[in-house]
Amino acid sequence: DTASVSFDASNNTRYLKSERDSSPLTSAEYHERRSYGIGIKENAAATRDMLLHLQQQGIEISKVNMVGFSRGGATCHLAAHELFENDNLKSIPIDMFVVDPVPGPGNLELPGMTTIHSNVRKYVSVLGVEEALIGFEPLSREKMTFESERTKYSFLTTIADHLSSLIWAKSLIKTFLPAELFTANNQPLPQYLSLI
Repeated sequence: DTASVSFDASNNTRYLKSERDSSPLTSAEYHERRSYGIGIKENAAATRDMLLHLQQQGIEISKVNMVGFSRGGATCHLAAHELFENDNLKSIPIDMFVVDPVPGPGNLELPGMTTIHSNVRKYVSVLGVEEALIGFEPLSREKMTFESERTKYSFLTTIADHLSSLIWAKSLIKTFLPAELFTANNQPLPQYLSLI
């Protein structure tokens, strides 16, 4: 069996308060932590673990598509790094589409946040350049390092704020991006039907 795996970093999971307190976070606690980017490392590691589990089940993974907005875009960066660091996953090609990838306070220095490794074959980033909120500065081209000359990348800027860049990106997807980025086995992935 082979599979093309898609990772939607927009659907963050709820985290526990601490190892000692196993009660779920309240909605307010969850949204406060999420706004600061707490949990993106855990989501990236969970992606790695999910793919390793699929491999252990005998499923050959032919490629991984990653799509993320805001902290989800930053999570895609870390997830690609996690896959690159793992000998069983580093050769799986990744196509990544991120909209305003914003790491959040203290996360810019995380390994893999500003480095795109050779496992990423296509990288498209849509950046809104009119956001004035502190902590919402996206990962621009100037902050990024691409390790491989084979990685095809594009940074598209729009004169929009953070949320408006997502709306602009949706129209871009329908117009310019290949549908294969949002499909597996030539079938549209259900979570992206509204985009394609």
